[in-house]
Amino acid sequence: MTHKRFLTTLIFVLLYASSCLSQKPAQYLLQNDDTVLRKNYLSETKAKEKPAFNNLDERYSSDYKKIYKEEYSEIEKFWSGTQAITDPDINNYLQSIVKKITSANDELRSTDARVVFTRDWWPNAYCMGDGSIAINAGLFIFLKNEAELAFVISHELAHYYLHHNEQEIRVYVEKINDEQYQKKLKRISREGYSVNKQLDDLLKTMVFDSRRHDRSHEAEADAYALRFMKNTGYDCNAIKTCLQMLDNIDDTTYFNKPPVIETELNFPGYPFKQSWIEKQSSIFSAMKEDDSPLSEQEKDSLKTHPDCARRILLFESQWKDDGQKRNTFLVSEEKFNLLKREFYYEIMEECYREDELSKNLYYALTLLENEPDNQYAIYSVVRCFNRLWYLQKNHKLEQAIEKEDKSFPENYNLLLRMLDRLRLDEIVSLNTAFASKYAEQMKTYPGFSAQLDQLKKIQN
Repeated sequence: MTHKRFLTTLIFVLLYASSCLSQKPAQYLLQNDDTVLRKNYLSETKAKEKPAFNNLDERYSSDYKKIYKEEYSEIEKFWSGTQAITDPDINNYLQSIVKKITSANDELRSTDARVVFTRDWWPNAYCMGDGSIAINAGLFIFLKNEAELAFVISHELAHYYLHHNEQEIRVYVEKINDEQYQKKLKRISREGYSVNKQLDDLLKTMVFDSRRHDRSHEAEADAYALRFMKNTGYDCNAIKTCLQMLDNIDDTTYFNKPPVIETELNFPGYPFKQSWIEKQSSIFSAMKEDDSPLSEQEKDSLKTHPDCARRILLFESQWKDDGQKRNTFLVSEEKFNLLKREFYYEIMEECYREDELSKNLYYALTLLENEPDNQYAIYSVVRCFNRLWYLQKNHKLEQAIEKEDKSFPENYNLLLRMLDRLRLDEIVSLNTAFASKYAEQMKTYPGFSAQLDQLKKIQN
């Protein structure tokens, strides 16, 4: 999870919340996951684990076993946790799109891949080794139509069909066991001078070699995704628009009405304190962006979605419009647009569940800035401050809030600075003033009275 990924998700939150000012739902009901489906998916993953171990290269079996054990452990955590959205209505919508792709392509008709949306905030989609495919909410909210979603799904199905995960593991294992690599490692470990720098350089070489390998896989998956999409009836031009969006996803800086914490958290009985956000040191002066030692190629390699410009050129060379009528929506435009809003709430709620509280609070204040009467946002702010108080009291606050970073939006950095400086009594006073402001309109909101009761216990 990179800082830039969070930056791009925050950008969408700001832009999308602003576009929905006229929509002021009294209450948002979070999705009800199908626990039976999730358990079935978990069982399927466990059933694939043993066969995966049986087909390993005996030369480096210990390395392979360690990697596959870790991989399957992470996949099992995925299905056991709350990341995956398995709400029946949402899952049926997604599977309808998946089926249009798989039924139209002979290679995919018998696939055992399982495609799900997740509540994760960073903009990505990925295929795991057992065929579990995740489409993050943090990516979905950027998509313009079903055709772009169909491309993302087709691309990940291609990765699974082409066994790219297994190939990448094999390349990695062979690399770390390469005689020349081992000699370099031993030589560096014996030297006392600049050992750390040399190890960093060796590791950097491995990382970029790996990313170049990944790039070839991305191009291959794009080519297969184009072929898959041509057979579905979806507009293949969505591949280009999706890649253009991904190419800029790390560097977008435009914000529309971000939260102004000096006004959102300013009350007659408890005025906002400028000391909470005053800059006391030049935190980010150590290195300017232009001082980065990385080349432009290396910077591109570190993007969330590298080499999109080249992928677009390859697509344009491969795609010849046949003049057939193709669609940007084949299942439900209404459902697609509804999910874009609902997934914002799901991202926000997942951040709270995972104790990523600085993100959760920022999302809530953003929503409140753009929708002043949004009750879910109000409830979330009070709940988040209660949780922050508890963590600070138990000396665990640093696990829930990020540190300032120059890649973050200025408003988010101000919030982080404030959260880092707030004392226990100030958290209580600030939350009390906030809750009092909205008490009347929130008195019937489910769960709000429980948060008030918790706040009263804290006060006592």
